Amino acid sequence: MSLPLEAPKVPADATDVSPARTRRWSPVVAIAAFSVLPVAFAAWQLGRWHPDEVYQYLEPAWRRVHGFGVVAWEWEVGLRNWAAPIVLSWFIRLTEAIGIHDPRGIRAVIAVPVLALQVGLLIAAYRYVQRRLGPTGWPTVFAWLLVAAMGPVLQFCGRTMGETFSTALLVMAVDRLDRSRESGTRIWIADGLWGGVLLGLSVVARYGSAVFVLAALVWLVATRRFRTLGACCVGGALIALGLGALDQATWGAPFHSLRAYIEFNLLSGHAEAQFGREPWWFYLPFLAYWMAPWAWPGTVASVLRERRLPLPTWLAIPYVLAIGATPHKESRFLYPALVLFALGAAPGLVALLRERVGSIGKRRALAVAALVSGWLFFLGAPDFRGDEFRAYVRATRSPEATGILVSGEGRWGSGGYFYLGRAIPLYNAALPE
Repeated sequence: MSLPLEAPKVPADATDVSPARTRRWSPVVAIAAFSVLPVAFAAWQLGRWHPDEVYQYLEPAWRRVHGFGVVAWEWEVGLRNWAAPIVLSWFIRLTEAIGIHDPRGIRAVIAVPVLALQVGLLIAAYRYVQRRLGPTGWPTVFAWLLVAAMGPVLQFCGRTMGETFSTALLVMAVDRLDRSRESGTRIWIADGLWGGVLLGLSVVARYGSAVFVLAALVWLVATRRFRTLGACCVGGALIALGLGALDQATWGAPFHSLRAYIEFNLLSGHAEAQFGREPWWFYLPFLAYWMAPWAWPGTVASVLRERRLPLPTWLAIPYVLAIGATPHKESRFLYPALVLFALGAAPGLVALLRERVGSIGKRRALAVAALVSGWLFFLGAPDFRGDEFRAYVRATRSPEATGILVSGEGRWGSGGYFYLGRAIPLYNAALPE
């Protein structure tokens, strides 16, 4: 497959909209809405997609501030780095300083950095489709909306999970590296540096995202963007040095958490022994109904239009193959790939509708159907147990509460001390009896 350097041509009618319509669909308003609403809903809902949401991020941050909390086994052996919990702990300290002690209020404040990441993701996605469909107009807005309103994005973006943090940083990195082809000498240095920094941070947030970094470096070589590649490596090296220093300060050795992660998940067989081995096709059903159906024809259209794999698609494919080959599989691992597939496919789908569907009525009907199909995810979305967590919080607000017993969920199904907000005994029973 050829890998030309030039950008795909923007259709002549891509910006053919009236000024009134362009103003009405200001990206600022849309980005604000699709950032604030889902993140605020997650903060109100509480609950969790996976225990890691509490015990790898919220609970370590709480323990760092208050000195007590549940310690997950990963933190006993140094399998995680402290970067994200330290950042979250700053916001917990802020709540202490301003007198917020209710776990619901603390969770709302912690939503601020999560919101910042979502805003960054949506801005980067908008700029990506802008470069392919024009700076303004309905085609650009709709292509962006296909990504922003996709079910997995709406559900994941407000959660305190490594996949959430890493995906936002990856999309921002894609925007930087993708636009480097249009940059002047000074700008490509900044784009390359920022691309490397963002890729590095995505790995710090989640070590499994290292596959994306390797794929991005290969893409830069394949597209002959060697100056951008050099700047990207410098930016990534700066983050790597920071990670080494962080692990030295917190675990007593440079890159201790990264080495422990690789040993556990790839070299020792401990991950398979502890979590079991899932079949190679484990992710296929999730791809079938979590991936918006429009992404499949959109991907083909984008490849044909650009005469190569778009960068997001280039990154997503080897990642899916990598997690499919790993014995320990979980549905949440697929989230970064879903977003990248959608981002790469959206401009192609919009161009396909404009160029192949002549009737405006049919075009609108297909556009609405595509948008709605992105919500099929909700039919199989997991139970976030928001009602259980809200009851968990309410049960311990009274000063007379001297302890709590959580039955039926086990230790990792409860909200930990972050959602207790108090130093009282926490008991768990895995079975009701």
